[in-house]
Amino acid sequence: MPVVPIYKRQTQLEQLPQNVRLTAGETPESQGALQAEGDAKIAGALAGVGAKTAAIGEQGFSEEIAKEKDRADNIALMNADTQLARWENERVYDPNKGALTIKGQAAFGLPEQLRDEFTTQADAIEAGLSTDRQKQAFRRVRTERGINLDGVIWKHTSAEIQQYQANELQASVDNSRNAAIANSDDPRRVGIEIAKQTNAIQTHAKWLGFGPEETAKQVTAARSATIVGVIENALAQDKTKAAQTYFDTLKGEISGEAIVRIEKALKEGSVRTEGQKQADAIIGAGGTLSEMREKAKGIQDAEVRDNVTQRIEHEWSVREAINRQDEENALKGAFNILDKTPDIHKIPPTAWVSFTGAQRGALMAYADKLSAGTPVETDYPTYYSLMTQAGKDPTTFANANLLNYRAKLGDTEFKQLTDIQLSIRNKDNAKADRDLGDFRTKDQIVTDSLIKFGITTDDSKLSTDQRRALAELRQLVDTRTTAQANLTGKKPTGQDIQSIVDQILSSSIDVKGSWWNIWPRSGPFFDQSKKFQDITPADIPGDERQQIEAALRRRGRPVNDTTVLDLYLDAHSRAK
Repeated sequence: MPVVPIYKRQTQLEQLPQNVRLTAGETPESQGALQAEGDAKIAGALAGVGAKTAAIGEQGFSEEIAKEKDRADNIALMNADTQLARWENERVYDPNKGALTIKGQAAFGLPEQLRDEFTTQADAIEAGLSTDRQKQAFRRVRTERGINLDGVIWKHTSAEIQQYQANELQASVDNSRNAAIANSDDPRRVGIEIAKQTNAIQTHAKWLGFGPEETAKQVTAARSATIVGVIENALAQDKTKAAQTYFDTLKGEISGEAIVRIEKALKEGSVRTEGQKQADAIIGAGGTLSEMREKAKGIQDAEVRDNVTQRIEHEWSVREAINRQDEENALKGAFNILDKTPDIHKIPPTAWVSFTGAQRGALMAYADKLSAGTPVETDYPTYYSLMTQAGKDPTTFANANLLNYRAKLGDTEFKQLTDIQLSIRNKDNAKADRDLGDFRTKDQIVTDSLIKFGITTDDSKLSTDQRRALAELRQLVDTRTTAQANLTGKKPTGQDIQSIVDQILSSSIDVKGSWWNIWPRSGPFFDQSKKFQDITPADIPGDERQQIEAALRRRGRPVNDTTVLDLYLDAHSRAK
């Protein structure tokens, strides 16, 4: 604060001339007048200072109030803008349900919908502001956000409209092409559909942003694809002539890369048409397969000749399959008749005369066993031969008529073989492999083990006795593996099977000496030990044979050398 000096009168003596020095004293009047004047000046000065100080204080206070108001307005504006931004983020940009996730035709109304929702949201936020100044400032903010939102939504909607229109155009062209292809035998309809595709592309090209060159490219591609499809469909229906006419007429509208393919297809179609014609003539004339093949060899065109040969062989295979099925059905019907009444005379003569001598023999043997009340016993050389064929030559096995062996196969073995055959015929390789898996494993182990002894398992190289011995060995292996599985509750491993085979092959049976068991013939008469696989019915002691025959009769099984030897070896195998 400025300091106002207080006036104080001061008296100072000045040197006067010597000849002039007057003496004058202070009077009350003079002293009072001067004091009043000084006080007045002091009061005026103080009053001016006070007024100035008051003005300065009032101005500072007003400025502080203004600052606080600005601060409050800014906070309110920021809060309002945050609310609007939060709504925009959730409504527009949410990755799961935001407006930008809406695709296709559903996006077409988004601009108007979002503008209305934005207005509603902004109005509600503005209504919550407390002053006109805040509302006025918020209007500027909402205007800017509204413009930006419109831009984002219109961009998204425009892209969706563009894509939707492109998809619809493609669908229209595709449907028209399919209609043309389906009506390939109607040139008028084909022409209408091609014109429809051209018009659709040209109409929508300007909206899709296609320039003249792109539009022409799209039209050419559509027309080419349709013409190619029409030609290919005609070829697929063996309408080679119609396909050739389309190609000759519209070749100029087919794209270059498709022309070569169509020309090859037309050539193939022509070959097939001619091949069908000549094959029908050769097959119609009849003859054996060899005779028909010889006729086909006389065709000059190599491609047509190959096609004719393939058709002849296919037709022959089909006929064989039909004949085989007819034969199986007839033979099955005959066996069914015998199951009801074991009298071959009940079989219709028309069926009986169609059977081969072997088939008639099988039917008679089957009827005899049924008449005697004796169940069919499996002939194991036959059974294992068929199982080997199924495992190594499934094609031949699939074509075999198992009913030819019905009189040699027990019910269990016959059913097993027919199940395997059905799986192979149905190309159910997984089931066939499951059914043959155990046999293949055992067969391989037996084969490998016998090779070590210089013994073959090839049926074509074995005598009847050798085939019987091999079947007995396999049967013993089956019996032992089944027994082990029942005992342990586990499927025998390959190592288990190998041990069983080794044990059987190393085991022997003591047999009484006989002249036919001695080698050389001039040698002495003596008892000997023989391997399991070398035992014959003649080696079975008489008393033991009688016991075996009695056991077979008790079980209702036929009594013959085969069944006696089976039971004899089985008993000794178990004992070993």
